[in-house]
Amino acid sequence: MAEYIEKMVLDEIVVDRVNEKDLEGIIKSQAYLIENLNQIFPSIVFLAQEANMSETKYKKLFKKITGMTPNSFFLNNKLIEAKRLLIEKQLTITQVSNELNFTNNSYFTAKFRDFYGMSPKEFIKQLQ
Repeated sequence: MAEYIEKMVLDEIVVDRVNEKDLEGIIKSQAYLIENLNQIFPSIVFLAQEANMSETKYKKLFKKITGMTPNSFFLNNKLIEAKRLLIEKQLTITQVSNELNFTNNSYFTAKFRDFYGMSPKEFIKQLQ
């Protein structure tokens, strides 16, 4: 618990040091990524332009604020959405993979396993 509180304080310090306009750009970027989980990852060039920053500044600032790269942020949120879709049981594993625009089912399964420690199939069985 102490580590979590320390991280929150450090995160707050990091955010306090970021220019308000830059912070708004990163937040706008995060919202864009979350709203477009069913698409492929947009380029860093596109995201940086949308945030009105250089690519280098954008990548460094995104990681400084979120603790992860833009691509990791996108993939993590995509996997959270995949889990939600599987819980709803309205879509098959293949449909979820297609809906969220994963390259193929094998890639989706591998990333799901890396993130959750089990395959989508094992996860579904656990729900029953």
